[in-house]
Amino acid sequence: MREIESVEIVFRNEERIKINRKHLGMFEILNIKRNIGRTTKHTIRIYLEAEDIIMQICSKANEVSSYTNDYSGGEVLPFTRITRERDISRILLQYNDNTENSLYSIGNDIENDIQSTHISDDNDLILVISKNVTALDYYSTNYPYNNSDNSWDFVE
Repeated sequence: MREIESVEIVFRNEERIKINRKHLGMFEILNIKRNIGRTTKHTIRIYLEAEDIIMQICSKANEVSSYTNDYSGGEVLPFTRITRERDISRILLQYNDNTENSLYSIGNDIENDIQSTHISDDNDLILVISKNVTALDYYSTNYPYNNSDNSWDFVE
């Protein structure tokens, strides 16, 4: 069965941070639309767009080793990079059969004002790319695992 092994966050300058599945908690990609179009002079391909992308990334993923392409020379931790600028251009879903899908956010423009982040009480990063909700709103209203009675562990 084809399963997602990791999610790679790609920034506009092509810096990349790879999050292994075991470091993903809450993970939702909603209202996915499939498109076919020219992406370069010589390429026509299938790409996906999503209306809402919501991720909880475990604090254990906040290590320099999570970068697959880094222009900071290892001086900036991934959560700092994600929260510092709103410039995520796409998400790569990488599968256990060595294939991947590029996922773009609907409404993701140069400023990317629909990208927001929040650090939880457990130091996990909540990343939301959505016109409908911010990371803080999502965390405040839809996060039932804030306390130890309802908490669930990341898949190890």
